[in-house]
Amino acid sequence: MKIKNLLNESTVSKAVILTFILMIQIFFTGAGSLNAQIVINESFRFTAGDQYISESADTANVTEGNSGANVTWNFSAINLLGNELQTEFVNPNGLPGSSFFPGATLAQQFDGTYVFAKDEGNALYSMGMYSEELGVRSYTDMQKVFQYPFSFGNSFSDNYSSVMEGKEFNVHSNGTSVLTGDAWGTLILPSGSFTNALRIKSVTDNIDTIYFKGSSIVSASQITNYSWYVSGSKAPVLNITYIRTPFSNLKTVSYVHATPTSVSDPQNEIAEKFTLGQNYPNPFNPSTKINFSIVKSGQVSLKVYDMTGKEVAVLANEFYNAGNYTADFDAASLTSGTYFYKLESNGISETKRMMLVK
Repeated sequence: MKIKNLLNESTVSKAVILTFILMIQIFFTGAGSLNAQIVINESFRFTAGDQYISESADTANVTEGNSGANVTWNFSAINLLGNELQTEFVNPNGLPGSSFFPGATLAQQFDGTYVFAKDEGNALYSMGMYSEELGVRSYTDMQKVFQYPFSFGNSFSDNYSSVMEGKEFNVHSNGTSVLTGDAWGTLILPSGSFTNALRIKSVTDNIDTIYFKGSSIVSASQITNYSWYVSGSKAPVLNITYIRTPFSNLKTVSYVHATPTSVSDPQNEIAEKFTLGQNYPNPFNPSTKINFSIVKSGQVSLKVYDMTGKEVAVLANEFYNAGNYTADFDAASLTSGTYFYKLESNGISETKRMMLVK
């Protein structure tokens, strides 16, 4: 089979690229301040219920800058593209694909994909991922994605191997990842300036053997990721990623908004835009939470519908002040299936899908 024929299969390409990125950015933990420099420590691990929202940015004229001490990085002018992605951390028990990852202690959920991780000693390991669209990727030799504590000048390396079983393809991967706290300094973002920010650089050299329709191809790649951490944020506030393969080069920039929380006093929080978050957990049984933000005070409607369009629940139908809110939905009286929830306020509406599994 010719190389170009294999690469033209979008499902294979998407799967390979996705497995490159998933384990690099997402399970780094948060930062605390110590002796004027940030230290990544165990008290800031992600736990079930944590979530954050990332947004892609234009990559033009955005570079990682210098390494070392007392560096200044100015990203105040980055152009955000508006395509937000909500990432949630959940209990792995009972999730789709959880049977492939016994012993998992935490899972990450986003866009129909579940990434499973395991705490072991002072380190966090990736066990693999599950996606109904792409299949299962499981590590035969787990990949260490972090160790504690970690700060400027620290470094570790790890070898890993995995197998991804898709619907029409398999990918066998082997590689080495190296993480280094390579810089600290002042970070300037659209949201403000942060002193003593820590930058972590990760380099992953990966070799994939892709089996597709009776043919195979070996592909080498290198992923270099730069993540910036500031005090008070579990997630990195900015990521710049380079993916280099023999066939293409890809660069991505993602900006992380303030981590949304369950809002008990929304009057003290000002929403930046009208948003309807993905419910969590999802799938759920029998209850789930829905975050939403209202920019302008007014009448707010949040309703749930079944597949036929029949209204099955009203979660909000009253005047709300501008702010961030969380609605609880109890579906104990409903049957398993797909449901839709719709938020309306001040002439703006948004609808998302969720799944009840009993």
